[in-house]
Amino acid sequence: MSRKDLYRFAGSHFYIAEKYGTKLKDIILYSGKPYKGKKEIETQSGKYKPDMIDLTSRDEIKLVHQKLMSKKLAAATMIMSNKMISKNLLSKYWEKLQMYDVFEIAVE
Repeated sequence: MSRKDLYRFAGSHFYIAEKYGTKLKDIILYSGKPYKGKKEIETQSGKYKPDMIDLTSRDEIKLVHQKLMSKKLAAATMIMSNKMISKNLLSKYWEKLQMYDVFEIAVE
């Protein structure tokens, strides 16, 4: 993940907003080298600020604990990352999220 990627995602965001409407939210899942740069792009005409989740450090568990992310969104990121991380590691994170009653969400 790099600042250049963030600009690329912003371009896609506004293209999709023009095509399908402005009620959308970007969630960027990334892994590998941690991204330490700014997580938003601000110009005089607007701001692009997606939710960014680092699958390497499993940010979503921390964000749920801090009440900055819903349990449903955390469960969704685990589903999306299923192909990126090992089954053993996924099971470990799933156990952590169960502490936040996420099990009921997954059953639904």
